[in-house]
Amino acid sequence: MKGTECPTPPLRWLVDRPIWENQWPLPHDKLVALRELVQEQLDQGHLEPSASPWNTPVFCIKKKSGKWRLLQDLRKINAVLEGMGTLQAGMPSPTMLPADWPVLIVDLKDCFFMIPLHPDDRPKFAFTVPTINNAEPAQRSQWKVLPQGMRNSPVLCQWYVARALSGVRKQFPDAHVYHYMDDILVAVPTQYELLRIQPQLLNALHSHGLQVAPEKVQQQPPWKYLGVKILERTIHHQEVQFVQSVKTLNDAQKLVGVITWLHPYLGLTTAQLSPLFELLKGDTDLKSPRELTPEARKVLEEVQQAVSAHQVYRIEPSIDVTVFITTPDLHPTGIIGQWNDDWTDPLHILEWVFLPHQTHKTATALFELIVPLIIKCRQCCLQLMGADPSKIMLLVQREEFDWSYANNVSMQSALEGFSGQITYHLPSHKLLQVAKNTQFSLRPKNSQEPVQGPTVFTDGSGKTGKAIVTWQDGSEWQVLESPEDG
Repeated sequence: MKGTECPTPPLRWLVDRPIWENQWPLPHDKLVALRELVQEQLDQGHLEPSASPWNTPVFCIKKKSGKWRLLQDLRKINAVLEGMGTLQAGMPSPTMLPADWPVLIVDLKDCFFMIPLHPDDRPKFAFTVPTINNAEPAQRSQWKVLPQGMRNSPVLCQWYVARALSGVRKQFPDAHVYHYMDDILVAVPTQYELLRIQPQLLNALHSHGLQVAPEKVQQQPPWKYLGVKILERTIHHQEVQFVQSVKTLNDAQKLVGVITWLHPYLGLTTAQLSPLFELLKGDTDLKSPRELTPEARKVLEEVQQAVSAHQVYRIEPSIDVTVFITTPDLHPTGIIGQWNDDWTDPLHILEWVFLPHQTHKTATALFELIVPLIIKCRQCCLQLMGADPSKIMLLVQREEFDWSYANNVSMQSALEGFSGQITYHLPSHKLLQVAKNTQFSLRPKNSQEPVQGPTVFTDGSGKTGKAIVTWQDGSEWQVLESPEDG
């Protein structure tokens, strides 16, 4: 390893006794490949000889390129290793990069292999290279760097790279430095400042033994970063290949996972994506059968078109950030954006905000969805820029809002501490027009005081589909039951 080795913190273990799992035999071709891979890692200083009482099996697989890959089965090690939690709740949003700021992106090469494992923990990651017919003593080695497959390797990688970047952040406090795993993005106001920060950044990484992949240094647009293409003012998603063949719940989960990741950029409502979310219902066995319905296939086509057509914008620091609450198809949707009449498109969307596909209640009034949406939009703004939006735009009458704020504790909680402006109409724009025909009330259809009329009790079983209703008619109780098939 090159550069100054800064040791990572020691791992915490749940047991004191060594874990030993015997190495299984390997066929000749894989054994030859394994020996070559191990020798390569020894030569590079990633492995060292071992006499550890710990052992877990190793094997190798052939990649599509034809090259072999070394793998270690660390399941039993991970089971006795205390987790380190999460250092980063998610990926940084490139929409917070100021418009027109030049950008530099670097990828770290073999990041795990560049980060030293604490010396006390190295024996825990020992393994054995077997021999055919026990012809000679087995070769034993242990990792000196973060092992692939160790549960805490991603966290330690984040911690180590963040430590390497800390000096750059202090030296250039006005720069935007985004770091996620082995991807690093730097943005500054001018090209001159970018030329100043680049050598300092590379020196900081090299001094910690981290190597930059030269072919992955990006200095000109479009910059590709964490699945998106960044231009001077706009951000587009890179082309995404969706799985067209869904046969199991696991396939459906993977598909919905990708779409959930894309969701803040697409402008498609949760209701529009509902046929895809419906695939997750039913049998929870990962191998249980699933297939794309005609409705789901149609939605998938719409998502593919949206990936190509839709874009979000980089923030303009001189323009206030506004939250627009819209109600397309009576499904409240938030838009975090900026409005400027002087722009060709006066609405620059930074992020779409959606409510979950399923609500906690079977029947939820529209006004009950506005409150959590306001909360989510404010939380999103705090996460993105550390501040509330300057303005929240609601499609309600002023008197409706005033009544709700005075009588609804949930609305009061949603706006607690908000010092910005609240307005009650949306500007004219094609993405907001869909909501302008939908005037709704924030007043709940219930009363704080008892009302005249019968008291009706209902209950139902989600398992059997059976429901029952009972009420008192005079001195007698009436009962109405539904059949089990609904």
